[in-house]
Amino acid sequence: MFFEKDSAMKRFFSVKLLLLILLVFSSCAWYKTATIIRDNNLRTYDGPKLPKNKIGFLCKTPEVRALKIIELDGRKIQEIKEATGFTGGSDVLELLPGEHVIKIVGGTDSGGSLPVSDIFQWSHSIGGEWKMRFSVEAGHVYLLDLKVGSKGKRPKEKYGVSSYTVSSLFIRDGRTKKIVSEIIE
Repeated sequence: MFFEKDSAMKRFFSVKLLLLILLVFSSCAWYKTATIIRDNNLRTYDGPKLPKNKIGFLCKTPEVRALKIIELDGRKIQEIKEATGFTGGSDVLELLPGEHVIKIVGGTDSGGSLPVSDIFQWSHSIGGEWKMRFSVEAGHVYLLDLKVGSKGKRPKEKYGVSSYTVSSLFIRDGRTKKIVSEIIE
Protein backbone atom coordinates (compact mmCIF):
# COMPACT_ATOMS: atom_id res chain seq x y z
CA MET A 1 0.00 0.00 0.00
CA PHE A 2 2.84 2.38 0.81
CA PHE A 3 4.39 1.80 -2.62
CA GLU A 4 1.07 2.53 -4.37
CA LYS A 5 0.76 5.83 -2.51
CA ASP A 6 4.42 6.65 -3.24
CA SER A 7 3.93 5.94 -6.95
CA ALA A 8 0.83 8.14 -7.11
CA MET A 9 2.70 10.96 -5.37
CA LYS A 10 5.59 10.64 -7.82
CA ARG A 11 3.19 10.88 -10.77
CA PHE A 12 1.45 13.88 -9.19
CA PHE A 13 4.74 15.74 -8.66
CA SER A 14 6.01 14.72 -12.12
CA VAL A 15 2.92 16.24 -13.74
CA LYS A 16 3.26 19.42 -11.67
CA LEU A 17 6.95 19.69 -12.56
CA LEU A 18 6.20 19.19 -16.25
CA LEU A 19 3.51 21.90 -16.17
CA LEU A 20 5.90 24.29 -14.41
CA ILE A 21 8.62 23.67 -16.99
CA LEU A 22 6.14 24.22 -19.82
CA LEU A 23 4.96 27.50 -18.28
CA VAL A 24 8.50 28.79 -17.81
CA PHE A 25 9.66 27.97 -21.33
CA SER A 26 6.42 28.29 -23.32
CA SER A 27 6.84 31.90 -24.43
CA CYS A 28 10.46 31.38 -25.52
CA ALA A 29 9.61 28.17 -27.35
CA TRP A 30 6.69 29.81 -29.18
CA TYR A 31 8.89 32.47 -30.78
CA LYS A 32 11.49 29.89 -31.78
CA THR A 33 8.81 27.64 -33.24
CA ALA A 34 7.37 30.52 -35.28
CA THR A 35 10.77 31.18 -36.86
CA ILE A 36 11.49 27.50 -37.56
CA ILE A 37 8.16 26.10 -38.81
CA ARG A 38 6.89 29.33 -40.46
CA ASP A 39 3.65 27.77 -41.77
CA ASN A 40 1.39 30.08 -39.76
CA ASN A 41 3.37 33.32 -40.30
CA LEU A 42 2.09 36.14 -42.50
CA ARG A 43 4.69 36.75 -45.24
CA THR A 44 4.53 40.48 -46.01
CA TYR A 45 6.79 40.48 -49.05
CA ASP A 46 6.19 39.32 -52.62
CA GLY A 47 7.89 36.39 -54.26
CA PRO A 48 9.07 33.05 -52.91
CA LYS A 49 9.64 32.34 -49.22
CA LEU A 50 13.08 33.64 -48.26
CA PRO A 51 15.43 31.86 -45.83
CA LYS A 52 15.02 32.99 -42.23
CA ASN A 53 18.47 34.59 -42.18
CA LYS A 54 17.35 36.97 -44.98
CA ILE A 55 14.23 38.31 -43.21
CA GLY A 56 13.11 39.54 -39.79
CA PHE A 57 10.17 38.39 -37.69
CA LEU A 58 7.72 40.54 -35.73
CA CYS A 59 5.90 38.52 -33.06
CA LYS A 60 3.16 39.61 -30.68
CA THR A 61 3.86 38.71 -27.07
CA PRO A 62 1.03 37.05 -25.12
CA GLU A 63 0.50 40.33 -23.24
CA VAL A 64 -0.61 42.09 -26.43
CA ARG A 65 -2.91 39.37 -27.78
CA ALA A 66 -5.84 41.81 -27.66
CA LEU A 67 -4.04 44.22 -30.02
CA LYS A 68 -4.47 43.91 -33.76
CA ILE A 69 -1.91 44.94 -36.39
CA ILE A 70 -4.09 46.43 -39.13
CA GLU A 71 -1.57 48.10 -41.42
CA LEU A 72 2.04 47.66 -42.55
CA ASP A 73 3.84 50.34 -44.55
CA GLY A 74 0.55 51.96 -45.59
CA ARG A 75 -0.94 48.66 -46.76
CA LYS A 76 -3.85 47.03 -44.92
CA ILE A 77 -3.04 43.63 -43.39
CA GLN A 78 -6.27 42.25 -44.86
CA GLU A 79 -5.05 43.33 -48.33
CA ILE A 80 -1.72 41.53 -47.75
CA LYS A 81 -3.58 38.39 -46.64
CA GLU A 82 -5.78 38.44 -49.73
CA ALA A 83 -2.81 38.97 -52.06
CA THR A 84 -0.91 36.02 -50.55
CA GLY A 85 -3.91 33.75 -49.97
CA PHE A 86 -3.09 33.64 -46.24
CA THR A 87 -6.00 32.65 -43.98
CA GLY A 88 -4.35 32.61 -40.54
CA GLY A 89 -3.86 35.30 -37.92
CA SER A 90 -1.22 38.00 -37.95
CA ASP A 91 0.57 37.20 -34.70
CA VAL A 92 3.88 36.67 -36.54
CA LEU A 93 4.88 38.80 -39.53
CA GLU A 94 7.81 37.99 -41.81
CA LEU A 95 9.43 41.26 -42.94
CA LEU A 96 12.17 42.29 -45.32
CA PRO A 97 15.08 44.16 -43.71
CA GLY A 98 14.71 47.94 -43.56
CA GLU A 99 12.41 50.52 -42.01
CA HIS A 100 8.73 49.71 -41.51
CA VAL A 101 5.67 51.48 -40.12
CA ILE A 102 2.82 49.55 -38.51
CA LYS A 103 -0.58 50.65 -37.31
CA ILE A 104 -2.06 48.88 -34.31
CA VAL A 105 -5.52 49.10 -32.75
CA GLY A 106 -6.85 47.82 -29.46
CA GLY A 107 -9.40 45.09 -29.09
CA THR A 108 -10.63 42.33 -26.82
CA ASP A 109 -9.36 38.78 -26.49
CA SER A 110 -11.44 36.24 -24.58
CA GLY A 111 -11.00 32.62 -23.66
CA GLY A 112 -12.80 29.73 -22.07
CA SER A 113 -12.13 27.31 -19.28
CA LEU A 114 -8.74 25.90 -18.39
CA PRO A 115 -9.17 22.30 -17.18
CA VAL A 116 -6.25 22.41 -14.72
CA SER A 117 -7.27 25.56 -12.86
CA ASP A 118 -10.15 27.41 -11.27
CA ILE A 119 -10.29 29.89 -14.15
CA PHE A 120 -13.41 29.36 -16.21
CA GLN A 121 -13.50 32.44 -18.39
CA TRP A 122 -11.27 35.43 -18.98
CA SER A 123 -11.32 38.57 -21.04
CA HIS A 124 -8.44 40.88 -21.89
CA SER A 125 -9.15 44.34 -23.36
CA ILE A 126 -6.78 47.05 -24.56
CA GLY A 127 -8.05 50.31 -26.02
CA GLY A 128 -6.20 52.73 -28.25
CA GLU A 129 -4.57 53.22 -31.62
CA TRP A 130 -0.85 53.53 -32.36
CA LYS A 131 1.39 54.04 -35.37
CA MET A 132 5.00 52.93 -34.89
CA ARG A 133 8.21 53.12 -36.91
CA PHE A 134 10.95 50.51 -36.49
CA SER A 135 13.90 48.99 -38.38
CA VAL A 136 14.30 45.31 -39.15
CA GLU A 137 17.60 43.49 -39.46
CA ALA A 138 17.81 40.13 -41.23
CA GLY A 139 17.77 37.14 -38.90
CA HIS A 140 16.33 39.07 -35.94
CA VAL A 141 13.11 38.39 -34.04
CA TYR A 142 11.26 41.47 -32.78
CA LEU A 143 8.57 41.43 -30.11
CA LEU A 144 5.58 43.74 -29.96
CA ASP A 145 5.21 44.32 -26.23
CA LEU A 146 3.73 46.74 -23.72
CA LYS A 147 4.25 48.21 -20.31
CA VAL A 148 1.18 48.33 -18.13
CA GLY A 149 0.44 51.21 -15.79
CA SER A 150 -2.23 51.30 -13.13
CA LYS A 151 -5.39 53.20 -14.03
CA GLY A 152 -7.28 52.60 -10.84
CA LYS A 153 -8.45 49.71 -8.79
CA ARG A 154 -11.88 48.14 -8.98
CA PRO A 155 -13.27 46.61 -5.79
CA LYS A 156 -11.58 43.21 -5.45
CA GLU A 157 -14.52 41.70 -3.59
CA LYS A 158 -16.81 42.44 -6.56
CA TYR A 159 -14.52 41.84 -9.57
CA GLY A 160 -11.59 39.86 -8.19
CA VAL A 161 -9.07 41.81 -10.31
CA SER A 162 -7.77 45.31 -10.79
CA SER A 163 -8.20 47.55 -13.83
CA TYR A 164 -5.08 48.60 -15.77
CA THR A 165 -4.15 50.67 -18.79
CA VAL A 166 -1.25 50.61 -21.28
CA SER A 167 1.47 53.09 -20.30
CA SER A 168 3.67 52.35 -23.33
CA LEU A 169 3.70 50.15 -26.42
CA PHE A 170 6.98 49.25 -28.09
CA ILE A 171 8.88 46.80 -30.29
CA ARG A 172 12.04 45.27 -28.88
CA ASP A 173 14.71 43.00 -30.27
CA GLY A 174 14.05 39.51 -28.89
CA ARG A 175 17.71 38.76 -28.31
CA THR A 176 19.17 42.08 -27.11
CA LYS A 177 15.92 43.37 -25.48
CA LYS A 178 16.72 46.80 -26.98
CA ILE A 179 13.67 48.89 -27.91
CA VAL A 180 13.81 49.56 -31.66
CA SER A 181 10.57 51.45 -32.24
CA GLU A 182 9.16 54.92 -31.87
CA ILE A 183 5.53 56.02 -31.73
CA ILE A 184 4.83 58.43 -34.59
CA GLU A 185 1.07 58.97 -34.13
